[in-house]
Amino acid sequence: MSTWKGLKKQIESLFDDQIDLQIHATSYVVEGKSNLFFPRHWVALRKKIIWDFPRDFISSRHPGKSNSIECVDTDAGLIADLIREYINSSTQDLLKKEFASDKYGLTNILKAGDRRLGKEKLLNWSNEMDAKSPVKLVIKSRFDSNI
Repeated sequence: MSTWKGLKKQIESLFDDQIDLQIHATSYVVEGKSNLFFPRHWVALRKKIIWDFPRDFISSRHPGKSNSIECVDTDAGLIADLIREYINSSTQDLLKKEFASDKYGLTNILKAGDRRLGKEKLLNWSNEMDAKSPVKLVIKSRFDSNI
């Protein structure tokens, strides 16, 4: 198992050099519980956060609950595993691949920024996505297209 620093370096090496796409992770100590950590992962495009786990997903997954730790306990470990799975996937079928554990759309953002995937294929693949989605923001940044 690699460290987060190594994993971050590996995934970011796949991103198009022309865009400033970064993935980050940190953890916070839960107040009053020094051995309980609250992890956070986010993707930034040109320093603007476009995807934020768990912040963007807590209310949609746990309506009416203010305790976000349940969400983090069950899903935060999946983020690093998902990035590893993405890195280890064949480029040939990457746009068609469904990542079963990706409930949050992270792999679509990774695909949009992946320099190994060409413009025409990415534009066709992203046609049906919402214009304000993080995927569209990354593709627009990469290709400066009017999508």
